[in-house]
Amino acid sequence: MKFKTSAGADNGYAIISATEDDMPVVEFSETGKTHHEQFKLICKDKPFRMIRFGVSYITAEDTQEKLLAEIGQRPSVL
Repeated sequence: MKFKTSAGADNGYAIISATEDDMPVVEFSETGKTHHEQFKLICKDKPFRMIRFGVSYITAEDTQEKLLAEIGQRPSVL
C-alpha cells in the first residue's frame, strides 16, 4: 500500500500481511520506494519475481530462478 501527500507526492508505504499467520503490518516506511519499485529500477525491463525471506532480505529472480538483485544482507542459513 503506497501513501501519498495531499499534493500527490510519495509519502512511504506499508506491507500488509495476506494471511493471519504473520503480523498484520509486515513493514512500514514513511519515506522511500517499495522493494518492488527498487527492483524495477535495478532490473530495468527484465521480468522478475520478488522473494521475501523476511524483513531483512528480499531478492528478485528471473524466470529461470537466477538472482537478479537483492536488498539486505543474505542470511548465513536460508
